[in-house]
Amino acid sequence: MTALEAVVRRYGYQIVLAPVLQCLHLKTACTALPDQSLLINPAWFDVRDLRGFELVAVPEAEPWAANVALVGKHRRLYENGVLKFPTALGLGCARRWIGRS
Repeated sequence: MTALEAVVRRYGYQIVLAPVLQCLHLKTACTALPDQSLLINPAWFDVRDLRGFELVAVPEAEPWAANVALVGKHRRLYENGVLKFPTALGLGCARRWIGRS
């Protein structure tokens, strides 16, 4: 047992390894959403051990779409029952840099 496992077990959590394949770290390939589902790019990490979560895969054409920061009201954007991503909505790149003035 690692030191981290010893700490989190006291609070009822467990450590699950999710090896990344095509990205630097897990956050690039996966974002936890407020409804307990996971927005994922399954090409970038092994999702087999993520039991118990609804997995929402991003389109292959938008591999970076799983790397998001949630701000304000959390809503998924659907059109005709299909989850839409920034470029599919005509929004272009959703990244914005905010600096101090």
